[in-house]
Amino acid sequence: MWHKFRCCLTEMSGIRFNIFWLLLVSPLFFIFTSFNEAQDINEVAQTFKNSVQTNDALLLSDLLDNTVELTFASNHSTYTKKHTEIILSDFYRKYRPKTLKIDYCSNLSPIGVQYVIGTIESPKQRFKVYLFVINKDHKKVIQEIKITKI
Repeated sequence: MWHKFRCCLTEMSGIRFNIFWLLLVSPLFFIFTSFNEAQDINEVAQTFKNSVQTNDALLLSDLLDNTVELTFASNHSTYTKKHTEIILSDFYRKYRPKTLKIDYCSNLSPIGVQYVIGTIESPKQRFKVYLFVINKDHKKVIQEIKITKI
């Protein structure tokens, strides 16, 4: 009888040990995962910034989703990746933006959408830009770009 009771205590301590480690490791996993998500959105923002400053829309080709919702002023439509690159190249050619100031990068939202908000400065005009980014096939892709004149 004592042997059965001792086995039961050993099993219980093993369960308590596992629960302790689970409670200890789970928050750390969440913190590191959130940190990596924040790094990823910052990398997207930096790549977009480089694209604007060099006036090279092709820098975004790896970040664009297969179809991208694109909004300029009141014109809103969905385009293929290639067509989005052409439209952004035309925008860069027309306005010759010099800088992109990143105003805000979001953390991962409950629905999995992140966003970048920035201000594009060009000699002709200032623009507010919004990038909506999703996780697709374990990488960040830009699903929507919204550019409005300030």
